[in-house]
Amino acid sequence: MENRIKEKLEYLYEMSHKYKKLNLMTKNNYRWREDAVNNQIEALENLIDNKPNNEWNECYEEDLKESSTTEFNTCQGFPPPL
Repeated sequence: MENRIKEKLEYLYEMSHKYKKLNLMTKNNYRWREDAVNNQIEALENLIDNKPNNEWNECYEEDLKESSTTEFNTCQGFPPPL
């Protein structure tokens, strides 16, 4: 499985490089595609990385803390904080 991921990463690195060149020529007209390729690269690199992944826990804790200090506008359909 790890070999398949590494092969896919090689392909995505090549595509990222190609889109980087294309975006230089087109003034970032295809930036959204380059970003999508780079997001896939990041996800696959996280799969083969043996370190624990606590990124989302940290984000959630920050959002939870922020939500308790932020007033939400219930008129726009957002529920009030718990």
